[in-house]
Amino acid sequence: MNKADKLNRAVDDAMDQVTAALENVKAHAISSADEIGRATRRTVHSAQGATEEAWSDAAARAKVLRSRVELYLQEQPLHTIVLALATGFLLSLVLLFFRLNRKEQSTLKQTAPLR
Repeated sequence: MNKADKLNRAVDDAMDQVTAALENVKAHAISSADEIGRATRRTVHSAQGATEEAWSDAAARAKVLRSRVELYLQEQPLHTIVLALATGFLLSLVLLFFRLNRKEQSTLKQTAPLR
């Protein structure tokens, strides 16, 4: 019976060591998860600050550009009219080109020989 007691004690000691090791691993995992969470929150906060700063900078630049354009349009009404007419003319040419190109492709498909 002495051998059986020694074996039971050895098994109990091994189980205690495994339990202690598991508790240690659990504590390290919790600690690591907390560290990762803190680092992630810092990174997100930093990125959010940078995004807000970039957004406000872009909005300020857009306001400045808009005021410059409005001022130019008010000071140069003839240039504005000529620019609008030229833009409309070029846009109509581009649309006409695409429309004619599409018609040519559809007529080519209709006249293609069947195989």
